[in-house]
Amino acid sequence: MSKTIFGVVGALGLATVAGADVITTWADTGASAGATLGSGFTATVRDDGIRGPTSGTRFFNIEGSDAGSFANWGAIRFDMSDVYASIPADAVITDVTLELTQSLAFFSVDGSVNVSLSGDDATDINPETAAGTLAGSIGGAYAGQLGATTAISTISFVQTATGDVDSHNIATAEVLADLNDRADGFLTLVLDAADAAVAATYRGQDSPFTDSAGLTVNAPALSITYIPAPGATAILGIAGMGLLRRRR
Repeated sequence: MSKTIFGVVGALGLATVAGADVITTWADTGASAGATLGSGFTATVRDDGIRGPTSGTRFFNIEGSDAGSFANWGAIRFDMSDVYASIPADAVITDVTLELTQSLAFFSVDGSVNVSLSGDDATDINPETAAGTLAGSIGGAYAGQLGATTAISTISFVQTATGDVDSHNIATAEVLADLNDRADGFLTLVLDAADAAVAATYRGQDSPFTDSAGLTVNAPALSITYIPAPGATAILGIAGMGLLRRRR
């Protein structure tokens, strides 16, 4: 009896995993991402406001108060409309990974960075069009300028090499609820220094660098795992329970 139950439960687990698909979107405003999905913005905010082009679009830096006048916090907004249009209407997003590509500089310093979910998906943070829309804040610390936020996690920035991708799971209940709601088609994240010394340096929305295939896909990215047909999984689960009852 125990072997029969184990076999059915195991089959259900495999079916759920096998049915999951992954799609990635970049916070990239241009067509440089080639065949990938991508539309969004990154903002590096200093005391005098959003850092404008070209450095403000090419680079995305989070620096603590030790950086003095260069201290800054950042925001990323992903336009999810292309993702929602590319996955089934009844799909359920089950996992989310934030991918940040290192862009090392002489001033890069290892340290910790806070990541929060913002409730403000409307304020324009595009450095190309809105430099100065967000004011800075003393010491570069985030001052709640993008509405109420929910803490997601504290991530580590550890220098390895320019072009290396740091992956961070951000699949909290709040993030999954925001994405599965699909209400406004955007996801806005706030990143600020968790310690005074950190100088986390990443590539921004308009990276001048290319990958091995010649595509510029090194802007911050979201890797989304979703189940295309949750109804089918549910039906399979019910069928499995019925099978167990019949075998008893």
